[in-house]
Amino acid sequence: MLSVLSRIVFYPTLAFNGFMTRISNRQWYNRIDDTVVLGALPVKWISKQLIEEENIGGVISLNQEFELKRFVYTLEEWKQLSVTQLKIPTLDYIGAPSTADLKRGVDFILEHKKDQKSVYVHCKAGRTRSTTVVACYLMTVNNLSPEESLNFIKDKRPHVVLREPQYKALESYKQMLENSVK
Repeated sequence: MLSVLSRIVFYPTLAFNGFMTRISNRQWYNRIDDTVVLGALPVKWISKQLIEEENIGGVISLNQEFELKRFVYTLEEWKQLSVTQLKIPTLDYIGAPSTADLKRGVDFILEHKKDQKSVYVHCKAGRTRSTTVVACYLMTVNNLSPEESLNFIKDKRPHVVLREPQYKALESYKQMLENSVK
């Protein structure tokens, strides 16, 4: 049922995101640190700008497959632009990546960081699913708590919103980090 609802509201809410970018101080994407850019769906007409201006070498997509069908580069098109893509399928609104997927996302970012390339982390609006991965990355590299990492993100992208499933995912990731230190 939720998957069907997600499909029904996808295009209207994507249009709303574009509208809010035009009439408010919301931006389509925001640089979070020297490696990560957090944002909305990387539509083709913004992707070239991202690659050129933000040094993007990797993209993490936290979308269901149907969300990536029309306006976004395919895996092959990203490759032709020398950009690697990691897909972590995640249901909108109530979905959160598993701890294993969060680790895969963080590892992907760290690999690009070594190469001095940036990673664009996105979902549809760059507010929830993608924020969860970016918070885990900040927890890893800056030894921040979930709350501190979210506050760090909100300083750069104030309209991010996490719900209970994403908070639970952050706590699970925190536990994984703590257990790996022991």
